[in-house]
Amino acid sequence: MKTHSANSSKLIYISGPMTGLPGLNFEAFDNAAKVLQARGDRVCNPADRGREWINKNGNRPMSEPEYRRILIDCCNDIHKCDGIYLLKGWENSRGAKQELCLALIRQIKIETEQI
Repeated sequence: MKTHSANSSKLIYISGPMTGLPGLNFEAFDNAAKVLQARGDRVCNPADRGREWINKNGNRPMSEPEYRRILIDCCNDIHKCDGIYLLKGWENSRGAKQELCLALIRQIKIETEQI
């Protein structure tokens, strides 16, 4: 995961839909990362995990066990974060809904992308 150091900045996890979207929606994740970084936050971008998976596995479909493993890794990332930033369409993503539940349990800051 890419993070940028700054003493007073918050670490924000980006959450949103990937599965079934063109380019796995990486562009939206990367654009959100730029917005968050511009305001001084550090970013945990799960699109980086997606890119790593594609580099290792190509464009073959992800199996359910592989999907669950990545989601567990992403949830572990959320445990290190101060907030979560929900991208447009998060409510249609089973992974983003699980990530939001974890953020609610942890009582961290929740923001929704404004478009």
